[in-house]
Amino acid sequence: MVFEKRVIFMEEITKKISQVDKVIGLKQVIKHTMKSEVKQIYLAKDVEESVKLKIESVAEKKDVPISVVASMSKLGKACEIDVNAAVIGVLKD
Repeated sequence: MVFEKRVIFMEEITKKISQVDKVIGLKQVIKHTMKSEVKQIYLAKDVEESVKLKIESVAEKKDVPISVVASMSKLGKACEIDVNAAVIGVLKD
């Protein structure tokens, strides 16, 4: 599994996810990753450890790369939603 060690800047993440099909939230990301429908996962740096471990496990099983984003609030804003987002999955084309 590819796990980016750097935190992605807000402008960079917004550009990458604003125009793509995505799923938001732990349950949806796990569900679609297990169906091999996700090509990239963005995980907020400030998520609970249990969420991080679940996402890492699923991503490793399905060989999906994970990138870290500064915070849940910034990830939510990048997704243009009014709440925090712990994790999102970018869907395959």
